[in-house]
Amino acid sequence: MSILEKLNRQIPEYYKSGDSETRIFLQTLKSNIISASKNEGKPLDEKGEIAVLKKEKKQLETSLEQFKSANRNDLADKAKREIGILSQYLPTEMSDDEIKKIIGSVYGEGDDFADVMKKVMPQIGGRAEGSQVARIVQKILSK
Repeated sequence: MSILEKLNRQIPEYYKSGDSETRIFLQTLKSNIISASKNEGKPLDEKGEIAVLKKEKKQLETSLEQFKSANRNDLADKAKREIGILSQYLPTEMSDDEIKKIIGSVYGEGDDFADVMKKVMPQIGGRAEGSQVARIVQKILSK
């Protein structure tokens, strides 16, 4: 079941429960996915939906830091809550050990950084940040 389908099923539940804050946030996520789909000119696959949600999460995390530095605890609490809701729709992040296993399975002698990244990133499929993967690849290649 795609993320968009999950949102379509859960939004009416929040109408019934009266939790308007969660419902409105889920509708925003749904709108962002639909908008990205229209920009692509075709329905998004799961990776595309995850990319939209990760972008939203990064924006919320940036906002959270700004709210904290401005002592806006009310807005910081709302951003934390929304990050928690959003995290339920994202796949669990891969650990460094899991990433190392994938790198080990594709890494061949003579491969440079770009070669390894090209082979690894499709297998990771949005379950880890590119910067995290790049850091681990660089560490392995420097040995």
